Amino acid sequence: YWKVLNANKNEVEIWDSRYLSAGIQLLETIVRLEGETASNDEVLEIVKKLGYPKTEHPDIYYYLAVWLNDHGEKERAFEEMERALVYVDRYKTNDIVYTSGNLKNIYVWMTKLSCELNRPQETVKYAVLALRMDRYLDGVLAVMLELLKKEPGEKEHADGTWGFLGKLYDVRSQRDLVFLYRCARTAKFAALEERTLCAMPENIRQEIKKLEDGKG
Repeated sequence: YWKVLNANKNEVEIWDSRYLSAGIQLLETIVRLEGETASNDEVLEIVKKLGYPKTEHPDIYYYLAVWLNDHGEKERAFEEMERALVYVDRYKTNDIVYTSGNLKNIYVWMTKLSCELNRPQETVKYAVLALRMDRYLDGVLAVMLELLKKEPGEKEHADGTWGFLGKLYDVRSQRDLVFLYRCARTAKFAALEERTLCAMPENIRQEIKKLEDGKG
């Protein structure tokens, strides 16, 4: 891959596609090896050769973001991944784009990073995007509930949280209610626990009580 990137354009057939593909595969290899094969300067050299910061290929920003995050540059990693997500909708090509096929994992990644950076609005935003793709991501929901319970009045009554969750889950579904209850327990959100219990059929409440009494 380095050979292609360092070649003269006249030496490479089908220059644009081969050059871009080689560069992205090199970035992917470096990221997956956790940076053991390249320095910061080398990674920045690669992305610049691929047109950064003017290129709109989302994978370039994706791999750069992962690299930056792994090396402690979390604020910049957040910004670069946001750019990847903006460009993924714009980039029209027949090429395989890693970013577009892995949005759920990226939303989960951004949820965790937003939380680490103490960005509550972005944390909720990306958590919702992830949950819309897979509503049973318990870790993502628990992170979001930790934030929602800090809203005024929510810790005591969970009214707003309950209404919000009703847009993501079927609160008439036993499976969804049990899932919400477990996540509320993880987030230590007692008011939401009570709301989910009250919405459950009596037999399910009794089963949960038996399980909890057994653990006690």
